[in-house]
Amino acid sequence: MEDWISLAKSSARLQGDLGKVHRWVRPEEVIIAPAVTLSNGQPRRPQHVCQHLVEAQELCDLLIHILTPYLVERGLHLDYELLRRAVRVHDFGEGVHAPLGRDMLLGQKIDGHDKAEYDYFVAYLADNSPGLIEWQQMMCRAFLLQFCLNGNALLPQEILTDLKSNKRMEALLFNAIERWGYFIYALEQYLCFSSPIFLLDVFGRNTSHYDSLAAELPGFAEEIWTAEVRAWRLNFLSQHGQ
Repeated sequence: MEDWISLAKSSARLQGDLGKVHRWVRPEEVIIAPAVTLSNGQPRRPQHVCQHLVEAQELCDLLIHILTPYLVERGLHLDYELLRRAVRVHDFGEGVHAPLGRDMLLGQKIDGHDKAEYDYFVAYLADNSPGLIEWQQMMCRAFLLQFCLNGNALLPQEILTDLKSNKRMEALLFNAIERWGYFIYALEQYLCFSSPIFLLDVFGRNTSHYDSLAAELPGFAEEIWTAEVRAWRLNFLSQHGQ
């Protein structure tokens, strides 16, 4: 019974923390309404980390379905269990930012922030599943998939090296899910609120990554970063002075 009590308490604490961490929020901004708030004077739908994780898991299953035929054609059979775990827990560590009320913006994030998030996740697992060391190790490995291609000297190097060597394609697909999620959220703000600032930011920071994924990840160019989408991007940028 004690194990289930630990799970109930730690899970409630995690959900509470993640619900306080808002994404796409600059340091000077405040969440002023539950439905719509402002960023640089433009309206948007607030999104906290729990909402993002729902979106990410949905996108994960969709991209697996779309890209698997291309991967199989190349003789690539991915570890989708690892990938789905990674997507589900990859932002659990952002609970460490609950006192701040927002996620760290991409351009502001340093290795120390990622280490703090990893430490939060490890502590959560210790509370969530005390004594289940093998389970904790498996979940930590899934969490670290997101870092294996770029590296971080403050994180467990042996695991990162193993993932980079043996799960590179899974890491690329994780990267595709995460970065395409940025596009989906930004597109929503443009369609619903006529706010171009988010798409301008996403295209500015991610176009080179989309191009790299198109070159390395089978099916990404054919199904996601297509000629039609790339043409839409150019038209969008021309309409908004870029």
